[in-house]
Amino acid sequence: MPRHRSRLIVARSSQESRDEFRYDLTTANPMAVQNMTDAPRISSADELDRAITHAPLFEAVKSPRLKALLEETLQRMSGLGEDAESQYQRALAALRNTGGEALDALAQEFERLAADQYVNRWAVVQLLTDLEDPRALDALNRIITSPLPKERSDDPHGSPAARELVVRTTAVEAVTRLAAGGSEEARAALLKYVRHPVRSVKIAAALAYAEQGGTRARKELRKRMPKSDYWILEIRRVHPQEIPPIEGHRFLPPKSPPEAVTAPRPITGGQAATKTRSGTTTIPRSSGRRREPGTTPAKPSGRKNRKTRG
Repeated sequence: MPRHRSRLIVARSSQESRDEFRYDLTTANPMAVQNMTDAPRISSADELDRAITHAPLFEAVKSPRLKALLEETLQRMSGLGEDAESQYQRALAALRNTGGEALDALAQEFERLAADQYVNRWAVVQLLTDLEDPRALDALNRIITSPLPKERSDDPHGSPAARELVVRTTAVEAVTRLAAGGSEEARAALLKYVRHPVRSVKIAAALAYAEQGGTRARKELRKRMPKSDYWILEIRRVHPQEIPPIEGHRFLPPKSPPEAVTAPRPITGGQAATKTRSGTTTIPRSSGRRREPGTTPAKPSGRKNRKTRG
């Protein structure tokens, strides 16, 4: 039986300069994965460009059944297709049925992974998030409060600190879901995080706490937060349609409100088209004058159009 290995498959679009990532835990041959996306294409199918092999996951899990469930759930998490979400939810349900075993295994796996195994570390935290089990709160607290690694790269896309920041904000999302589910311990944790030394974690926690408790929560936040952080409470989620349009490659408010577009009115009554004796159709032209509101229309002059006989 082939040994399961953790592979991060990377496919590059032939038309766009972008990479798409997916875990492949069921095969040792990365070339078996050919179609990496179900998005519409305007060209030939994307082709596999390269494969990055990561350290095997869940090697410390003793139970073969639990290990298989963890690997399957991780694979389903990055699945594609119409039934991908339903398959992922079924895999999560199977993990929940293991009781606290899956939570303990995920927490231990996170501690075991090296700091440079960013994708694997994030995947483990995302599984903890989607399981939505209050018993994971202690492990999530340890992740959020652990210090960020020192910056060792000038490239923002390859920054270890930035990557680990994503891991911690994902853990904040996990605590937010627990608070939304009624966990008072999770709500208390969010309130504690508003004094976190990392600004992104602090913002995520403050906004989540405010959304959970409304006006009363905002008052509690003001008591806990320093005045220099009150601006965080002014941040709000907006619909994409509320974002100002892009003008000159910069986000600027529109210079003038958009013009109202009205459908042309049909020609009725006295404005109906008439046919001349020659067979041509004529439509009366507008005088070009605009009547101001509150004024009466001008009286007709009494002169009639004369028709010339052909």
